[in-house]
Amino acid sequence: MSCPQCFSGHINPGTPTGHWDTVHGLRTYIAEPPAGKSPTGIIVIIPDAFGVDFVNNQILADHYASAADYLVYLPDFMDVETKTVGGHALADAFFTAHPSNMDVVQDIGNVRGNLTIAIGDDDGVMGMKQVRQAESILASKDVDTSVVIYPGAKHGFSIRASREKPDSKETRQAEEAEEQAIAWFKRRFDIAKQKAVGP
Repeated sequence: MSCPQCFSGHINPGTPTGHWDTVHGLRTYIAEPPAGKSPTGIIVIIPDAFGVDFVNNQILADHYASAADYLVYLPDFMDVETKTVGGHALADAFFTAHPSNMDVVQDIGNVRGNLTIAIGDDDGVMGMKQVRQAESILASKDVDTSVVIYPGAKHGFSIRASREKPDSKETRQAEEAEEQAIAWFKRRFDIAKQKAVGP
């Protein structure tokens, strides 16, 4: 299901600072931590329908890299076969904003990894009934999950919001969703490091 927000939005001001390379055979935008800093973790962004060439997705990758010293990959892997290792996912923590094309019971029911969701309460694709259903299913899981609801935000708010007015609610919510993702990954990386070191 699509909605008007799926085909609208704004191009954010700014120039991407990362670079393009081929990673595992995929054309990939790469954003690295500031010069001289070692990566504290790796984030792989699965872009929205606008894809890897949409400048907002590249600027988001740059922000994640600079905000918390992450190495960020934005691969162009639409229409590529899913890969696992021994039936296990290749990632431990996931962030998604305004998900779409979901069968909530099946898709959220199949969640096996740590997941946080950013969604607006005015999302035309995933309404609040589905959001509450997703929250309920996630709460029953034995993994770390959260759902953050942004009042008045529409579908696509986190990546296609206009940034022309820094004080606007739209800009603030997009930035808050970015910070939600950064804080989530920092927390999950910290937990992974603690497990690796042991008690």
